[in-house]
Amino acid sequence: MKINYKFTWDSEPTDKQLHSLMKGIAIDAKKKTEKAYKLFWKQLDKEVEQARKKWSVLIPQHK
Repeated sequence: MKINYKFTWDSEPTDKQLHSLMKGIAIDAKKKTEKAYKLFWKQLDKEVEQARKKWSVLIPQHK
């Protein structure tokens, strides 16, 4: 999300500006967190599957 803002040393941002900025940051953080979460579990599933294949060859299944 692109938010246009310009803060200067001689003026305080308004509550509305700060609210808008923080809301945008929160939205971006949530999106990045969700993306990282999905990527983590996808990679973990892949590694678990690789380990299962490796160990299924080394340890025969009892039937």
